[in-house]
Amino acid sequence: MRIGIIGAGKVGQALGKSLQAAGETFVGLTAGSKASTAAAAAVLKTEAFNTNAGLVPLCDVVFLTVPDRQIGTAAESLARYFAKYGNRALEGKTFFHCSGSMGLEELSPLAEIGAGIGSLHPLQSFANPGVSFRGIYIALDGTDEVRKTGMKLARRLQAHAFSVPAEERKAYHAAACFASNYVVTVMSVAQELMARWTPTPADGLSALLPLFCGTANNLKNTQLAREALTGPIARGDINTIEAHLAVIPPEIAELYKALGEKTVLIAELNGTIDSSQAKAMLEVLRKQKNTL
Repeated sequence: MRIGIIGAGKVGQALGKSLQAAGETFVGLTAGSKASTAAAAAVLKTEAFNTNAGLVPLCDVVFLTVPDRQIGTAAESLARYFAKYGNRALEGKTFFHCSGSMGLEELSPLAEIGAGIGSLHPLQSFANPGVSFRGIYIALDGTDEVRKTGMKLARRLQAHAFSVPAEERKAYHAAACFASNYVVTVMSVAQELMARWTPTPADGLSALLPLFCGTANNLKNTQLAREALTGPIARGDINTIEAHLAVIPPEIAELYKALGEKTVLIAELNGTIDSSQAKAMLEVLRKQKNTL
């Protein structure tokens, strides 16, 4: 397959590098500006295209790795351009967006002139363009033929593909946010507290990272995330929960309570606390007032 990328930011460049490593034919790319297109093409050692319309005819598969808000605009623009060549102008070509939360409606103008459309979302955090697709999970949607193409690409990338239908994409993306974005939020709160006793905030994070990595390792060695639960709630230690709530700042206490309520339910499900212990801790979490 001849592959092109429209929107070569962090995700697009990471995808491009992984495709090249897999031996795929990477035709070239576009990015948000002429300068960023040239820079991304230089990094990936591929061709920089001045326009999306110039790239598409040379490709069998095109990835739209632009921000979510730009997917529909990019698709409509391409559809308007190629519609002048007839209603089957894009027949034989497949377009994927890489959004986690969006369905396929944003790509429908391309489908109207013959293109296959689908979504291929890498379940990974792309803090930099060096992240590999190898070993990650990829959520696919599209027609049977498009999903076959996506599965083939996933195998070539040594990734794991699974299907998430359009009507469930937002719930799927919420799960991803819990596993990534909200983990960062919780670690940021922990760092804020820990930094009171370390020379710098960076030292506070460094102090917490071995604990975080140990938890991550525990998760790697279980099939149910809930089974990795430890700590005072898992032990039924209501006195510690009350002590925490008595000293942490009010705005953090509210987050602590919300997370604590769900943690109580998990601990009860795990069988490490009984129903009476769960009830008592839920009462504390719902009623305890911060003394600060």
